[in-house]
Amino acid sequence: MREVRIGNCIEIRVASESDCEGVVSLLDRELRKRDWFCPRQIVYRWVTGDNGDGTRRRPGIVYVAIRDREIVGVAIGSRRSRVLFTLLVDARFRGLGIGRALVRAVAPFRVRVKRDMTSGDPAGFWERLGYSRGSYTKASRIEVWSNLPELPL
Repeated sequence: MREVRIGNCIEIRVASESDCEGVVSLLDRELRKRDWFCPRQIVYRWVTGDNGDGTRRRPGIVYVAIRDREIVGVAIGSRRSRVLFTLLVDARFRGLGIGRALVRAVAPFRVRVKRDMTSGDPAGFWERLGYSRGSYTKASRIEVWSNLPELPL
């Protein structure tokens, strides 16, 4: 997926190097009071693939949602294993379909995210997208959702 538009004002696309500061700003602003720490160099590595040693290999894929040149959403996932690790939409723009569009862009088989109940239970969101609840680790608040059928052992 290259680029998608929501209405005529929100664009969903793969993040570029020029988006790094905006991604960090969104993460810091929305997750400031929670147990979140994401150094700029990690975001830069995920977006650009620059490993700091002269080699380039992106460990994953980062999509952004942009409105009026401001990053209002981000999705970070693994390319190889098709797992979504981070989905965040600016609180001012929730309910517009941005989260759904970002998830579709990454197209993950599994979602492994930290449960955040500050804006309501996200279970309905994941279920509407066709995912079913898997495991939950209480200590780390990591929840796994899957859209893969359960296979018999």
